[in-house]
Order: sequence, then C-alpha cells, then structure tokens
Amino acid sequence: FDEALSIAQTNLELEGKGHSAALHSHNDAHIKEAGLALTVSRLVINQPSSTSAGGSLFNGFAPTTTLGCGTWGNNIISENFTYK
Repeated sequence: FDEALSIAQTNLELEGKGHSAALHSHNDAHIKEAGLALTVSRLVINQPSSTSAGGSLFNGFAPTTTLGCGTWGNNIISENFTYK
C-alpha cells in the first residue's frame, strides 16, 4: 500500500495536483492514510472515479461538470463547482 501511495503521489507531482483520486479498499487505516497523503481535492472510495468524482446521488459530492483543483492546481476552489 505504501508503494501504491508513493506511485500515486509521484503521478500527481508530474501530471498535476489537486483534482481527484480513487481508492478501492475496506481498510479504514488505508483510506485515512490516502486521504491525508495524496494532494487531491476529492478522494473517491469504492466508486468509479470517472462517474462519481463529479458528484453522485450515492456520495456527498455536489453534482457538477466542473471540478476545482484548489491551490494545488492553481484554481480558486477545491470543491465541485456549483451554486450556493
């Protein structure tokens, strides 16, 4: 798991931080560790990231077609862009 986190963070360093990552695990310690270690604005757990990072009826993310990457990605917001 530690090697997987290292690879994921290396990819974020090269391709761009802030957007999203997905983790398929039922290990609460691994989920928490990934949430603290990865420089992403949203971490999708046990869901397909391509269809749930933008919001879903089955998770707590506000539905959107525009994802903010936060200061890691030079955006103004770190959340799903929606009205408030």
